[in-house]
Amino acid sequence: MTNKFRDCVPTVVRERLEIGAGDYFEFDVFVTNSAGSYDAFDLTGCVLTFIAANDLDNPSHTIEKSTLDGGIIIMNAVGGQVRVVLEPADTLVLGSEGGFMFYEVKLEDTNVRFFTVASGELIILNNLS
Repeated sequence: MTNKFRDCVPTVVRERLEIGAGDYFEFDVFVTNSAGSYDAFDLTGCVLTFIAANDLDNPSHTIEKSTLDGGIIIMNAVGGQVRVVLEPADTLVLGSEGGFMFYEVKLEDTNVRFFTVASGELIILNNLS
């Protein structure tokens, strides 16, 4: 069996996301291969996880999603496209006043290697209503 991931390392995308507290929110991540071509990274058989935390060292509030629980949907495995879905309860994790979190999306390939494919700041905006 050949190892389709042998020379493939996903590109890390850094992005700031802003969401209203209590809002439904989804965003897509396009995973590409950084080993020369930047073509789509084949996600067939991969597991992806999303985690957001309000503090990197001692988080008191977190949001966790994965392809295993349906919080991340593989939209196009061969095309490297996934969708992260945040429900209203997720975006209220810091309360209606909102706040600042860090997030990352990690990929586990079929060889049980882990790669961060997206990361950044998650800003949950104050809910005025």
